[in-house]
Amino acid sequence: MSSCIKKINLKIITLSDKRGGRSKFILNNNNQIEIQRIEVDGCYIKQGKRCDYILSTENFDFLVELKGEGIKSGIEQLEDTIHKFYVGDSKSKRGKKAIIVATKTSPSTRSAIKTAKAKFKKYNSSLEVKNLIFETSI
Repeated sequence: MSSCIKKINLKIITLSDKRGGRSKFILNNNNQIEIQRIEVDGCYIKQGKRCDYILSTENFDFLVELKGEGIKSGIEQLEDTIHKFYVGDSKSKRGKKAIIVATKTSPSTRSAIKTAKAKFKKYNSSLEVKNLIFETSI
């Protein structure tokens, strides 16, 4: 398990799709604060639905799912990860942002995204879905 968690303090942290997809998550960490990078999928959690990564700061977490397509399954993966990591735990009140970065989105997923955004609020989390690259700063 400890090999799944790395402490990093890089200025720019980039997460890419391990399966060779084009989706990327970029976190600008200008103050180089220490962040725990948890490789969830296939390392920390080996079975069941789970997101790809969690980047955890002292008081805020980014849950990242990098997809080709399949936004609805990405939503399920993020929700299941929240249940496994946070529900019923002292960390449940931590601020969270659940992020899906997909190479392809379709108009048919809009209503599922809207419903999921409302649902994620009860987990003290926002949900964002972006095409190809999601970039944010802390």
